[in-house]
Amino acid sequence: MASEGGEKLDFRCHCGNASFTYTLPSKAFPLKASICHCEDCRHSSGQMFNTYAVIPIEQRPDFSHLTAYPSSKNLTRFFCSKCGASVGNFEPHEWEFASGMFDRTAGLLNRLQMFVESTKDGGTSLWLPKDVYGRKNEGRDSEDMTDEELVIFRRGRRQSMSDMLRGRCHCGAVAFYVPRPRLSLEEEEKRGGDRYVAGLCACDSCRLCTGFEFSAWTAVRPEDILTTEGRQFDVNDPALVHYTSSPGAHRSFCKTCGAKVLFRKDSRDPQIYDINVGLFRGSGARLDDWLMWEDTVYFKEDAKDPELEKNLKKTFIIATLVSTIINCFGSAHGLYDRLQQKKTDTKQDAEIKKLQEEIKKKDQRVQEVSSQNGDRRNGGRDPDRDNLERSLTRSGAAIQSAYNADYDRLGQRFAMGDIIAQNELQAQVIQLQQTVISILEEAVYSGRQPSRADMATLFKASEAAREGSIQALNHQYQRLLENNPKQRALSLPPAASVHGSIRALPAPTPSRHGSIRSLRTSSLAGDPTPLYCRYSVALQDDSNRPLSSGFAPGGSCKCEACGIFIPIEPQRAWQIYKEDPNVRHGERTYHILNRFMIKCHRANGEFACVLCSRFRSVDTIWEDIRAFAKHVSRAHDPAELNKEIDIKEVT
Repeated sequence: MASEGGEKLDFRCHCGNASFTYTLPSKAFPLKASICHCEDCRHSSGQMFNTYAVIPIEQRPDFSHLTAYPSSKNLTRFFCSKCGASVGNFEPHEWEFASGMFDRTAGLLNRLQMFVESTKDGGTSLWLPKDVYGRKNEGRDSEDMTDEELVIFRRGRRQSMSDMLRGRCHCGAVAFYVPRPRLSLEEEEKRGGDRYVAGLCACDSCRLCTGFEFSAWTAVRPEDILTTEGRQFDVNDPALVHYTSSPGAHRSFCKTCGAKVLFRKDSRDPQIYDINVGLFRGSGARLDDWLMWEDTVYFKEDAKDPELEKNLKKTFIIATLVSTIINCFGSAHGLYDRLQQKKTDTKQDAEIKKLQEEIKKKDQRVQEVSSQNGDRRNGGRDPDRDNLERSLTRSGAAIQSAYNADYDRLGQRFAMGDIIAQNELQAQVIQLQQTVISILEEAVYSGRQPSRADMATLFKASEAAREGSIQALNHQYQRLLENNPKQRALSLPPAASVHGSIRALPAPTPSRHGSIRSLRTSSLAGDPTPLYCRYSVALQDDSNRPLSSGFAPGGSCKCEACGIFIPIEPQRAWQIYKEDPNVRHGERTYHILNRFMIKCHRANGEFACVLCSRFRSVDTIWEDIRAFAKHVSRAHDPAELNKEIDIKEVT
């Protein structure tokens, strides 16, 4: 708190080009301050949220040596031309300074979260308790966003499953794309899918170079940062200004709007760039479908407001543990799928050998072949494997549903949780990792199929982890309810399952990747985009028409008609498998050619299935090319695939 005689505040940027000192009377404290989540702040700074404080001074500060950027007609932002630090904003009759430049902030600021609605998914407001930092839909005088409204608001957003994530600063001078990360099996299992790792940093260098108390970063390989033309992003782009914050540590920011873009260190081998998360344009500010957020704040000891740092982590605990458990089930299911594929390959080799032996045993051959055909007619199902697959498939969704129902009623208090639930959920994580994932990993890497005893152990552990997790959540809900009886009257009725989580993606389902719309009755009501791009229609109408040069090796992979980027790899194809008991090994192999993908694209970047248009009563629309390929593999039988000229059977 401020002393009785007043308080002296010093603040400066990293290079010292912006340096100010003010002595304010004690009655001025706590200062009016904000945690702003608006798009303008995020895209002009590169941060997940901006922290500001209003300095009540009559004299206009001297910002003549700084770069000015008018982000709107009512607001001008100023940043250091040398190190890039955001210094302050000027609105009519009010100056606010970036609080990361202050030498201290603890106990001096009255913080309020603003423009939460702008995040589309709640952003980092989910990680901050509303009773400590008020949460406003828009500006300071707007209505509060309650926990219940935030849950509904979060449900209303559909996560993007695109293969390319767009990044762009506020002024547009810096623009790039990032593809899904290329991960090893171990990395993908650890992250619960193909997501980048992201985190918040409170170190002094980041704070003074950005002007804000916390910076948000994600690590990306340089070769995976692409220009809008599909080339590797040039770190020496003339739109950027570079600043060396310490020996071998380089930061880059937009020279026009001041958005912080990336951080790189000479000592990293292989080279990795840290990109500021606030530049990305996705389904929401948090980008849960692209980023796995770390559970802690880096360099927390440097935080100028330990209370804010503590509260940022506070809501991570139960939400993170639930997310981790769901990720474990997703990873286990992925390992199980790989194991099943290996079993198919091994079974085919064994069948060939068996048929050779049967030639020598004519009488026995008839009986054995008949038995095999009978197994195939019955699907060759193994009850133990079916039980395990069902358990792995449904467990994540069941836990997510239980968490969402209780979160809907108790909000942030439930996400914070208590130490009992933390310990119980942590035990489930350990159990899943040491039993289910461990056994499946060993089987995948060794090539040994699990024994019947292994399958029983896996099923039992999977069921126990699901039931144990749900029980831990239910018990925590009862404890919290007993500690606050009034909550009974305020709680909402049970809510439907939400496909999504605060920090992680549950196992994919078709409804999350695409939507089915009946053109026969509604003609895509409410969607002004034609079902197919003009170029797609041209390819469909003329099966002999070659692809344009943009889809050749080295091309831009952009449609010549709509200009949309289509994430294909020239001269490669998608390989899918279809069961067919009428062929020798019970399975057909197909290649989905790039031409098929291209002729299914829409002008808005989505994909509509040509096969559904031809053979089904409804049209299916998919946001993501991988999900679309999976749909073709699962939804269409060999008879339909064989009628498509751009899908080839491999014999």
